Amino acid sequence: MKKSFQLHKTSNMMNEFLRACLLFTALLLQLSLSAQWTWQETGNASYYADKFHGRSTASGERYNKNELTAAHRSLPMGSIVRVTNARSGQSVEVRINDCGPHRSDRVIDVSKAAAKKLHLIADGVAPVIVELVEPGEGHCACDRKKQWDPTPWRAKETVITKETEVTATTRPEQTPPAPRKEKTQPGSVAETALESPVVQEPPSTGIVLQLGAFGSKDNANNFAQKINKQGFSDVFVKEFPQGDKTLYRVYRGAFSSRTEAETAQKELKGKAGIDGVITELKL
Repeated sequence: MKKSFQLHKTSNMMNEFLRACLLFTALLLQLSLSAQWTWQETGNASYYADKFHGRSTASGERYNKNELTAAHRSLPMGSIVRVTNARSGQSVEVRINDCGPHRSDRVIDVSKAAAKKLHLIADGVAPVIVELVEPGEGHCACDRKKQWDPTPWRAKETVITKETEVTATTRPEQTPPAPRKEKTQPGSVAETALESPVVQEPPSTGIVLQLGAFGSKDNANNFAQKINKQGFSDVFVKEFPQGDKTLYRVYRGAFSSRTEAETAQKELKGKAGIDGVITELKL
């Protein structure tokens, strides 16, 4: 009886270990997939009306309001994209199988099932971030003669830049002389004291530009640093817990008015080619 109990206990431990290994492997796979592509787009999203249920799409499939699909103008048919509601933080992955939207002020049309997951039903239209998970192998959604070029959007591996490389010299390294201590009068402060750098805290409220949303903290920080290097020093990352997951959003700001935010939005588009979504941070 005692031996049987020990075998049962050992079996449970092995099952827990295997479960942990599978979970860790799935997490690594998710992180690797999310880092493969850098294509991202921001703008407004809407969803299909019920009257389109059963009608033919540009891919030849029938639109099914209960499936997670979407329409896009430039990505190839069959692409998988992650759509994130910039207001609520809700995300869903959809497959591109149609050409659209046909309104220039929108970047994607999602099925009704996807709209429910994005909490889009009540508003009808909402600002979103669209991220490429995996490109399809078909033609561009709205142009059968054009093939989508994935080359510019493949994620590059991190490399050491020239600024951070340590170069060897032919001369032996000499130990610098120890600095001389300055004698100071009692009660006086040494003029050579260095001031500690002041670290500016990111704003917790106000009007901001949302530039992206990531499931990985490292990806969010790398994206923010990339924009900072282009001359935008007011870019920061904030964490938003979403149940058992955490969403990392990249912002620029804050701004004193919506007009100022719109000016910054145009500047960002002109210099970095990024469409920021104007939103408001609240406590």
